[in-house]
Amino acid sequence: LALSFFCIAEATEGHILIDDNDIFEIGLTDVRSRLAIITRELVLLSGTLRSAVDCLKEYQDAETVY
Repeated sequence: LALSFFCIAEATEGHILIDDNDIFEIGLTDVRSRLAIITRELVLLSGTLRSAVDCLKEYQDAETVY
């Protein structure tokens, strides 16, 4: 499923929807810019979970990062 989000693997049937939008109808660049994968390996995170999710520092402290 995670590979489908980044269009590394394609679904053979059905649809993957994010906010009622089929990810295969959204541009690949747009999908990739809106998603992040965080692994369960703690050794890969050198900072906080928040810094891993928002590595480009696009969000202010008052904003929620999903």
